[in-house]
Amino acid sequence: MSAIRRADVLFREPAVWLRMMHQAMAQDFSWSAAARRYLSVYRELRPDLAP
Repeated sequence: MSAIRRADVLFREPAVWLRMMHQAMAQDFSWSAAARRYLSVYRELRPDLAP
């Protein structure tokens, strides 16, 4: 319920809401980006296995 309240407060601030929307839309949520992040973590944890 607290998340809904926070969202409602933000939604009532158009400038803040718009900035949040633009920041979210600028992010890369693709599978390719996720795969790159996973590979980076695995390579950091096991550099001996990195190609």
